[in-house]
Amino acid sequence: MASDVSLVSRLYVFDNDLKLGEENFADIVNKNILCLLYNEAGKNAFEDDVFRIFNHIFVFENDYQANVIKILQKYSAKKYLIPDETMLALENVISIPEWFDQVLKVFESMIYNKQSVSEKILQIIADYFYLSHDKKLRDRLFHLLTMVDDNQDVSDEIFDILELEKASLVISSNLSDANHAIVYLFEKTKEGKRLTINGFKALSKVIDNRSKLNEEILKIILNTSNNEQIITDDLIQKLVKRFKPHKVQKYLLEIFENLVKNNQDIPNELSFKSEIGESVKNTTRHRLAMLTS
Repeated sequence: MASDVSLVSRLYVFDNDLKLGEENFADIVNKNILCLLYNEAGKNAFEDDVFRIFNHIFVFENDYQANVIKILQKYSAKKYLIPDETMLALENVISIPEWFDQVLKVFESMIYNKQSVSEKILQIIADYFYLSHDKKLRDRLFHLLTMVDDNQDVSDEIFDILELEKASLVISSNLSDANHAIVYLFEKTKEGKRLTINGFKALSKVIDNRSKLNEEILKIILNTSNNEQIITDDLIQKLVKRFKPHKVQKYLLEIFENLVKNNQDIPNELSFKSEIGESVKNTTRHRLAMLTS
């Protein structure tokens, strides 16, 4: 059937112009060809002519993109490899939010098939560790990125993000090497690396589970604020509750100063604690004045 599929695919109307009299039959013909390709997907490897249709659709014909994505989902799930040109075309589609989940399924199959994927796709996957509040999605993407690391060489940037996420999950799970993971986050944030969403959740969990504030955790948060990364509201609230204005809490005070410098709101509760909110602002102004004098 593979040769028959290839023959039919050559009938695809690329210029969308197949008129008989006043009626244009291009859409009918093209949709029937795509329907045939969906039915045959996974039975045999497609020939180049078929992928030429897919590449054309991704670049020029938005109306048929959903059809092609479904075909590629079925095709890749049967462990057939997808050519580099089609993968490149998919890269542009996955960046469209409404297509992300459907296109991700194609790349997911490719990764399970041990097919190498591009740096752009890996960066898109890694970005979701910072952007998505969907835990199931983050867990799914972490599993995929771990598989990719086993399948192919990855850039230092992607490797660092993966290791940051691993360390964060170790801390959250309170595994035996959690203290080593905390040290790792400190070192990496000191180098300017950004915490992932799971990183913030891990630090928050440690604060919840310990009666005394862990100095290493505070140092990580301080590094993060020094890097001008926004601290989550949930974590700020927990720090405010632990703040004792009559005690010397150097790291906490520096973190609060950075909140002001980074234009983050100071919670009202902080102002109630011996008017420390204004004190933080004044200290920051004084330090900035010294730096600029």
